[in-house]
Amino acid sequence: MYKCLFGTEESIAAGINSLPGWAAVFLAQLEKLVPESGFVLGKSTPTCADIAIYDIITSPFPGLIALKVDVTPFKKLNAIRKLVSEIAGIKAYNELQAKK
Repeated sequence: MYKCLFGTEESIAAGINSLPGWAAVFLAQLEKLVPESGFVLGKSTPTCADIAIYDIITSPFPGLIALKVDVTPFKKLNAIRKLVSEIAGIKAYNELQAKK
């Protein structure tokens, strides 16, 4: 993802061009590792893994959505993203960021 942001114009263009394919492979493998529902470990609270999945997808710098990668095919990862986004502290942080 950093290749899409840093380097020469040519290397950035190459990074942007290759990202969707790379992301699809990575996300497909990650999707196989997470449960059908709930957080990664199946508990009622998130782990660092849940937060990392959320961040990879939603971070403005350099998250997959910000880099215009279609993450909709990955239903389980998006379910985790939704669960994490509803955590009070994450929700409050996102609301503060939206006001900036």
